[in-house]
Parts: sequence; C-alpha cells; structure tokens
Amino acid sequence: MSLREPEEQPDGHVRHVTKTLEVKIPAGTIDGQRMRLAGKGGMGYNGGPNGNLYITINITDTGKFKVEGRDVYLTVPMTPPEAVLGAEVVVPTLGGKKLSVKVKPGAKSGQKVRIPGKGFPNKKGAAGDFYLVINIVVPPDPTKEEKELYEKLAEVSKFNPRADL
Repeated sequence: MSLREPEEQPDGHVRHVTKTLEVKIPAGTIDGQRMRLAGKGGMGYNGGPNGNLYITINITDTGKFKVEGRDVYLTVPMTPPEAVLGAEVVVPTLGGKKLSVKVKPGAKSGQKVRIPGKGFPNKKGAAGDFYLVINIVVPPDPTKEEKELYEKLAEVSKFNPRADL
C-alpha cells in the first residue's frame, strides 16, 4: 500500500513523500473492518512518537466468488439432467482446494446449497458459510441426438412449469 506523508527535513522544513508499506491482512478480515498500524501515522509533535495509521479493508468481488460478511457465494452451472436427477459437483473454494458436494434431485435455478463453516474464517467465533447458487444451463448448440432426446422428453413429460400462471 502506498501513501503520502509529511517528513521533516534536516533544515526543519517539512515535505510530503510517498512511502510504501507492506501490510499483512490477517485471515478472516472482512469487508469494512478497520486495522490499526501502530506508529505508522503522522509525525508526533515536539519530537513525540508517530501517530497510528488506520486503514479500512475493502474486499471487492472478483472472479467467481461473491462475499457477504463471512459468507461466500459461488454460482454453479448444472445441466437439466443433473438438476432433475441430482448430481455430485466438484467446486473450487477460496483457499484453492476442491470440494465435492451432492446436490439433491429436483434442484431449481437460484436455489442455494449451504455448506456450513466453509466461508470466511473468524478468529473470534464460527466461520461463515459457503453457498452454492444453482444455475441451470442448457446446451448452446445441442447435437441432433440431444435434440431428439429433448423432443422425446417433451412428448412423454406431463410437467407444466406455467400451470400456475
């Protein structure tokens, strides 16, 4: 992190200089949390010690994961057969490891599957949860055989998703 701060020169004048600080963010730090860096603030008066520097942590959602407090969300695409029949999906975690999760039959788009304790860590209590958000996707360019199977399914299925409209 870079910041500009005043620095007293040997001749007694003060000028602003840019300094770079390396800051270690502890595991479990969440968005909006403040950290105090003792002695890294402005110059003290009359030769006194430097003040403290306070920084506010801003966590941005990038890539696949979305963070809300200590909970982590990941959208997981599933095919229609996986959603209907249930499936075991392998998903990445924030730590870079893979996690295998069973999704029950009858999954719906937008449905959340909760995995307790696998979210952001918390040194003062329980870790957050990890949520998989189901997103059912269809093949963008189905093969001839896939189209025939979907047509056959449409013929035999009695399911009407718009029955309540």
